[in-house]
Amino acid sequence: MHPLLRSILRSDYGSVDPAIPAMVKLLSDRGADECWHKHSTFGQHLAGVWRIMALWGQRPSACRAGLCHSAYSNSYVNLMIFDEANPSDRKTVTELLGTEAEETIRTWCSINRRAEVVDRLLALSDDNPGDLERQLAHGLEVANLRTGRALRLGPRQVGELLVFEMADAADQQFGWQVRERVAS
Repeated sequence: MHPLLRSILRSDYGSVDPAIPAMVKLLSDRGADECWHKHSTFGQHLAGVWRIMALWGQRPSACRAGLCHSAYSNSYVNLMIFDEANPSDRKTVTELLGTEAEETIRTWCSINRRAEVVDRLLALSDDNPGDLERQLAHGLEVANLRTGRALRLGPRQVGELLVFEMADAADQQFGWQVRERVAS
């Protein structure tokens, strides 16, 4: 068995990324395990997205962002674990996960990811695949949910956001409630 898979199956997250156990504990301490989200608690969902991204071989900072992808609240859920406007909360997230991960979390929480990125790219791919390639090469300009101001996502950010969206959807679609009836 691959060591990464073994560590994740054993919930030995610290051997995958030493920052993860402290953040998982802090998320729990802040109430993430007390909020229901799709097929599990919000805390379990956040950890599930991190696990998927780690197994898919994403960069550590992207995986860390996946762990807290909605922790500042976003266009889909209002489960604010950390307050983006509170410098102390931002400092805590930065100290545990790093500056790049914290900035990615804030970006993901401040845009309508589906409408601004996924739907726009799908429309481009339907219209003209060449337009999609050019768009991806230059990144995307998106609107901030709260301020309406333009925000520029670079090509790496767009790619990581798409991988994150797939991991987020995968975690939300499969859980103990999803059962296939087996004919006997």
